Amino acid sequence: MNNYLNSSWISPPLSSSSSPSLSSLAAVLMFLSLFVDGKVVTWGRGTSGQLGHGDMVSIFKPKHVKSLESLVITHVSAGWSHSGFVSDTGCLFTCEDGSFGQLGHGDYDSHCSPLKVSYFDSKHVDQIACGMRHSLVLMKGDTVYGFGFGKRGQLGVSMDNIISISLPQATIGLEGIEIVSIDANGDHSATLSGICTLGEEGLAVLQMFTVLDAFLHLYASSKLLLDGITC
Repeated sequence: MNNYLNSSWISPPLSSSSSPSLSSLAAVLMFLSLFVDGKVVTWGRGTSGQLGHGDMVSIFKPKHVKSLESLVITHVSAGWSHSGFVSDTGCLFTCEDGSFGQLGHGDYDSHCSPLKVSYFDSKHVDQIACGMRHSLVLMKGDTVYGFGFGKRGQLGVSMDNIISISLPQATIGLEGIEIVSIDANGDHSATLSGICTLGEEGLAVLQMFTVLDAFLHLYASSKLLLDGITC
């Protein structure tokens, strides 16, 4: 594993002649690194099983997630106490604290190793966004799903007060909108649409939506081109 280490343990693995190139990094007291070859390493706080190594132990050096080694992972997200992984075949895997239903398995159990979310067996997942106690999933085809803790409206699935749901449910307010990116953190969520319009200066405009019970249009400007979001 020394090929993945830097001078500081909190630094993400960097590309070199002896290690694969880093694709993305997710971190919330734990670190989750995705390489361009689809392999995943994690390290940091693991007291709830969020590192995906089958235990609840914190580790200070990057370690491959063995249960995912046979898969090509294309997207990852680290929540406060849970993690999500998306494969190139559109399968979603989640692990760690599930006490609010944020793992999406239809129960409130926790898992120390990534477990496939069977709800999406017949669907193609594109992205996963893990918040503090909730998750968002973006499908190939633009539909967004929410599950987990929803008392503050962060799931965007109902105008009613929902404490939590353990099975993914489609959001409301984004119907007919081409969503290209999602994000979640704490008790809030946001999406970015791929609907382009021409502004006064001929720039393509992307629209950003935030959520309070239902997703609401937040911002569009003819002078700005949004190409990403973060919560």
